Amino acid sequence: MGRIASGLGSLTVAVLVTAAGLAFKFHVLLIIAVALGCAAFVFWWLDYRMRPDRRVFLEENVNIEFLTGLFVGRTTIQAENATKIYIGKWMKYIRTLRDVKDGFGGRLVMFEEHLSPMAEFSKREAKLQVLQPGDILQIQGRLKRITSHWIRLEKCELLSVEPRNIS
Repeated sequence: MGRIASGLGSLTVAVLVTAAGLAFKFHVLLIIAVALGCAAFVFWWLDYRMRPDRRVFLEENVNIEFLTGLFVGRTTIQAENATKIYIGKWMKYIRTLRDVKDGFGGRLVMFEEHLSPMAEFSKREAKLQVLQPGDILQIQGRLKRITSHWIRLEKCELLSVEPRNIS
């Protein structure tokens, strides 16, 4: 009888250890599944917000002069609070090209006019390589930053190009 009780005790311990191991593995798998689900949701949400049908554009009367003018007579903190409502919205812009150069995460397009945006494009935007200074570009991009002297647009798209007049 002693041997049977001893054998049952060992078996019970083995079953408990196995069950504990399975429970641990289950918890680890559950944590991984939840983390992957959360990551998938975040990527979906970011993609959803960037879809063309979900973009919110600035009103026609809100231009660069208006946005940079919000800094006049205010401290930087006050002006940044006043411009917060515009960050993340989209704007269209038509101006004369000055330069295209590589930036940190993509290509930066600069325009001739003093108050003009710095426009960030993807490095995969092949059309930027054939542009010439003086070309008139129509772009749209998402407002990333506003200062007293310039604005920065991100995720820009080239809508049209009017080649410069060569005389």
